[in-house]
Amino acid sequence: MLHTGAVTSAGYGKVRRGGKQWLAHRWAAHLAHGPAAEGQVVRHKCDNRLCVNPDHLEYGTHRENHIDRRERHRYRKLTR
Repeated sequence: MLHTGAVTSAGYGKVRRGGKQWLAHRWAAHLAHGPAAEGQVVRHKCDNRLCVNPDHLEYGTHRENHIDRRERHRYRKLTR
């Protein structure tokens, strides 16, 4: 499930809800999983910035997100 509306310069979907602008994946995670704890980011398990599928989104720390991204990219390089 991909966001098809407006997109940020970084390639993330964006929406306006309740007078506030949200990144689309953060809004989807908020609806599906509740509000994020302070300091948490939404991690894309699928590594697709436009994905808003709640099954592909989970909360975590910035560090966890960075480690996941690094591991996924390393795996891709090894399997190409």
